[in-house]
Amino acid sequence: MPSPAPELPRPRTPPRPRGRLALLAAVAALTVALPLGQVLRDQQEELQRIAARRAALDPLVRAVDVQRGLLAHRDVAGLVLRGRAASEPERKVRQGDVDDRMTTLAVSLTTGPWDRALRESDVLRDDWHALALRITARRIGADDSDAGHRLLIEQLLVVVDILDAARSIGVADERAAEALAALHGLPRQAALRSQQPGAAWAPVLAQFDTAAQAAAGELAAARTRVQATRTHLLAATAGLLLFGLLLGLPLWRRPAGAPTPTDPEGEIQPLPDKREVAAGLFDRLRETSQQPRDDTPLR
Repeated sequence: MPSPAPELPRPRTPPRPRGRLALLAAVAALTVALPLGQVLRDQQEELQRIAARRAALDPLVRAVDVQRGLLAHRDVAGLVLRGRAASEPERKVRQGDVDDRMTTLAVSLTTGPWDRALRESDVLRDDWHALALRITARRIGADDSDAGHRLLIEQLLVVVDILDAARSIGVADERAAEALAALHGLPRQAALRSQQPGAAWAPVLAQFDTAAQAAAGELAAARTRVQATRTHLLAATAGLLLFGLLLGLPLWRRPAGAPTPTDPEGEIQPLPDKREVAAGLFDRLRETSQQPRDDTPLR
């Protein structure tokens, strides 16, 4: 009985391009997602800059409140020291206002990284108390009182300059940056106008109040805009990464050498040795040659 011919190895199915396409799609998704990640980092830094500018805005407003209180007290104290004793109750009220505003300024400075400004405000408060005692005891003249108030305001402007140094923290949002720039120089401009007769400084500080409110609103709006854009970019980045992961799943589910759909039993037959294949073919040819032939001639 002739031995069965050995089965020839089944040709392997060439790899389908789906895996390669999935890999290319995953790489393309990552190529788009990585720049989006950089944009997200830039937006996070922008949020930090906005927070820093907003934190510096509150003590800056408090410092200008102290400036307003000192200027108002200076004017009333000058009247009292020039002989208008009826203005003494108003001067005491102004003095109390300055005390309260200096305390509020000190509290606001303790909430942020303003150690230098806080030290300057402590010196300012001590000098103010000394001047107020001299005015109360009438141990100072009107001109010296005006000069003392000017010195206090110069000390206060040092605090303002320290706080206003936060403007070097650039904000990318143009509207917020423009609103913050409007604050620069107004306190010193009010100090210069305070040397003029009357309350020429009052309109400048009123302009500062309006600009400070506008800056606070623009900073809040800029923060909302950046957060909204950041949320959309986060969603887009997550979608791209998920899309690339889904496209790359065939590569993980079917590693190299795994069964292909053409193998019904779920296994790939190993390739036989070449010598065994050659010996099987030789035996088959020999058996065929030994079979009897029908040599009857054709009619």
